[in-house]
Amino acid sequence: MFWENIRRIVRTGVTNFLRSGFISLTAILMIMVPLFILSSLLFTNFLLEEEIRSLQDRVDINVYFVTTTTEEKILALKQQLEKLPEIASAEYLSAEDVLQRFRTRHENDQLTLQALDELGENPFGATLSIKAKEVSQYSGIADFLSDRMTDETGQAFIDDINYYRNKVTIGQLGDMVDRTQREKIIQTLFLAVIALFVIFNTIRLTIYHSREEIGVMRLVGASNAYIEGPFIVEGLLYGSVGAIIILILLFPVTYWFGSYFSVFPSITGSVSDIRVFEYYVSHFLYVSFVILGTSLLLSGASSFVAVRKYLSV
Repeated sequence: MFWENIRRIVRTGVTNFLRSGFISLTAILMIMVPLFILSSLLFTNFLLEEEIRSLQDRVDINVYFVTTTTEEKILALKQQLEKLPEIASAEYLSAEDVLQRFRTRHENDQLTLQALDELGENPFGATLSIKAKEVSQYSGIADFLSDRMTDETGQAFIDDINYYRNKVTIGQLGDMVDRTQREKIIQTLFLAVIALFVIFNTIRLTIYHSREEIGVMRLVGASNAYIEGPFIVEGLLYGSVGAIIILILLFPVTYWFGSYFSVFPSITGSVSDIRVFEYYVSHFLYVSFVILGTSLLLSGASSFVAVRKYLSV
């Protein structure tokens, strides 16, 4: 008997949904708007996080040593650094390695190479390239190195510490992530409120048009659940259909977005490989859960409130 009542409630709700026609279509379109904004928020977060990871991989601390610094002292400092829990790697380049890299980088610049040969000696000192496990740890590493600019005898040891190359860019990108998230959340909430009112009024109109049927059901002693249930089912259908349409549309949209923008330069200045479609396919269950869950929450809540307000049974 219980399942038979459930079946009847669902069937009546589906019938009301199909019978509403244009009203149902309007409610579905209205709930699709905040859902699309929400999905764009998910993909925007993915793209910005990819950019941040790309920049983080490029950030390091380059320590340039005085040309008279011995290899023994540099390797001793390298060992001290590797003992720090913040250090991911520390690569040592001898003065000869630095010179060779410079020559390779300027192999087509004969004027520069000629000027270098005229010096008669290697003008470069050895270097250490240091990577931290987290970007936030670079400041502490830089302070650690700043305290060791001279050796124990007071002689110049480290010539320069070049760290802040990409720090400002990463800070700006992080701020942009926060700002974008806030804006998207505000937009989503604003449109969600509109969708709530639309579904609320749609259910209210459906209740109004069904007032004679509701009166008959009351006279024959129908239960509260049997009277209220179809309207809640109808509201849930608005949300679920809107969510399914959005999830289907995201396939061509993300595919087009990725193929069209894959040749555009990223924030880092290099050509960005925007894998939005691959991200959507691999995270389809997660995106579906967020979109469908949000949609059912909005439509279910507004339907429930409308039913409780306009059906005093």
